[in-house]
Amino acid sequence: MGCAHRSFLPLARRLGAVARVATIDLPGLGGTLGPRSALDARGLSSAPADWLRRTGREGAVLVVSSAGCQVVADLASHTGGLLGPVVFLGPTVDRSARSAIRQLRRLLLDIPRERLSLIPLVAADYLRCGPRRIAGTARCLLADDVEHKPHHLRTATVVIRGERDPLVPRAWAREVAAPLPRGRLVELCGAGHAVHHGAPEAVALLVRALFPGARA
Repeated sequence: MGCAHRSFLPLARRLGAVARVATIDLPGLGGTLGPRSALDARGLSSAPADWLRRTGREGAVLVVSSAGCQVVADLASHTGGLLGPVVFLGPTVDRSARSAIRQLRRLLLDIPRERLSLIPLVAADYLRCGPRRIAGTARCLLADDVEHKPHHLRTATVVIRGERDPLVPRAWAREVAAPLPRGRLVELCGAGHAVHHGAPEAVALLVRALFPGARA
């Protein structure tokens, strides 16, 4: 909803030992410029689609977290041919809890379940993003009917949920994974919502299994 790429660095370092890794910020987040108004899922997904084309990274493994899963699910619905294997980490938004109040309550429950090093990163990202853009992005993504989009993902897809993630109930994670033609669901014991930061070793192993030539 308002985070930049820095929380992904523990995972990126582990993957960087065996692959070329790029971390990106969506328009208006982190160091990437964006329009004054918040973008909806389609506006956000057009940016990584253009980035994949311009950098020649079509077919690369994409690892996305939380609201980023909604962005890539939307990308698949209009430009799926660009996608290689995809890893969804804690996909939002649970359609049984599409209200800002319920999501905020779940977010507060998640805070003590995360590594302490994540808290200042997220706080700094939110301050940089600003309340107006966060609120506007949240409104757009809460209204996104993401449950109708996963079937567009034709490549190998892994949905990863932290066992202690209050934002992504197990039933919702199963609902996201069920229509994926080549998908599966993995649950990481003891992890909260930000599994890429809290359990980077375990996530890196699952991502590496999707690399070309990797053994199952």
